[in-house]
Amino acid sequence: MAWEIRGRHRCLYRSFRSADGHVRKAYLGTGAAAQAEERRRTEAQSQQKADAQAANSLAADLVPVDAMAEQLDEAIDTLVEATLRVSGFHKHKYTWRKQRG
Repeated sequence: MAWEIRGRHRCLYRSFRSADGHVRKAYLGTGAAAQAEERRRTEAQSQQKADAQAANSLAADLVPVDAMAEQLDEAIDTLVEATLRVSGFHKHKYTWRKQRG
């Protein structure tokens, strides 16, 4: 949304994409309704920024948990491989097969 000066008037327009993909502008007015719409949009943008910051903070907090999960995954893979080898299996083209004979 942007305020544009057309002639001697300052008008609020909102940009959007039409069904055929072209950018269009919708006239929202010059008065109190346009100002209220601008305030609503500004508050929505502020809320989106706050949500993005919260998501980034949560992602940063989960980095150690992700590292521990990766270590656990590697340990389980090692344990499964050892168990299968002791049970007489071998790996052939990334699949486990029972040894012949």
